[in-house]
Amino acid sequence: MSKPASPDLWPQQSAKTELGADYDTMDLILYGFEHWWNTNEIAKELEVSIEFVDKIHYRWKEMEHKRRTPLVPKLFLRTVGHDFRLPYNIE
Repeated sequence: MSKPASPDLWPQQSAKTELGADYDTMDLILYGFEHWWNTNEIAKELEVSIEFVDKIHYRWKEMEHKRRTPLVPKLFLRTVGHDFRLPYNIE
């Protein structure tokens, strides 16, 4: 028997309860975002509600700052973590 995924910040917490879906579904939704699919396509393909995908999309955009590396001096033509980041105005 395997234990369900959990951040373990408090007793009985589970990732599925916090996020509204299991990690397999969340991975597929995030894959769709990273490949510029619109939320309607993702919802239709995964057979989940558009409202749920929109909610995850909002959270994904709002947490972009956590995925960014700190600014560093530019030493070469391209700086890892700077030139490869998503723009701030993701739709």
